[in-house]
Amino acid sequence: LTRFFASHPLEGLCALDLTDCHQMTDEVCVWMATNCPNILRLNLSWCWSITDEGVDAVLAGLHALTKLDLCGLKQVTDAAVQSIPWRLQFLRWISFTQCNGVSDTLVHSLIETMPGLTVLDYYDTPHGHGTCQWL
Repeated sequence: LTRFFASHPLEGLCALDLTDCHQMTDEVCVWMATNCPNILRLNLSWCWSITDEGVDAVLAGLHALTKLDLCGLKQVTDAAVQSIPWRLQFLRWISFTQCNGVSDTLVHSLIETMPGLTVLDYYDTPHGHGTCQWL
């Protein structure tokens, strides 16, 4: 995957589902965020090799995201996602389902800071001012 994302820009790519892709690593996240700047919807569910470093790259490079699914990323912590309100101003839906390192405190902080955001917590329960399940 590194070669694919590093080889050329994919500026026309707006949605990407990499669910359960075991080749998805922090390094691939860096290349994807650099060469696919217009992604609106990204699903990284169960990509177990992704850590805070990879999520940080996604947040730093994919500012147009409206939907981000991080379900099952057990290595991701509050430290990586606390900057979401400043980096992803268009985000409307995010899943932290089964993300052990993301606290309820952070979930509630995101909801308070971003009124239009729907957040799925560890137990897949939606929280937020919107009722949006899918964008």
